[in-house]
Amino acid sequence: MPTMGRRCVAYPHSTFMRFNGWAAKRQNAATEETLVDDRPVLVPRQLTNDSILYLQDDLTVSDGIFIDQNIIFDERSPEWEMFCREELAWRPIEELVTTAG
Repeated sequence: MPTMGRRCVAYPHSTFMRFNGWAAKRQNAATEETLVDDRPVLVPRQLTNDSILYLQDDLTVSDGIFIDQNIIFDERSPEWEMFCREELAWRPIEELVTTAG
């Protein structure tokens, strides 16, 4: 059964592509049905600049709202965390809870 994270934020694929170390694992994209020889088969969807991907609270990027499915990017590094903080205004959920109260 898929797992929901504590939160995720949707961004177009082009936003993540601004990160210098972006290397999408396109083979992990959500599947969609297409016809091959008049038979329906599931294939990974083609990611375009406008495809919506989800930044999860653990800084992975998924093709869908679940934290443990269709992982497109999971290479956490100080540079990636800085990009998320500075470019995407991401904050750990604990930090958000502390500043909200």
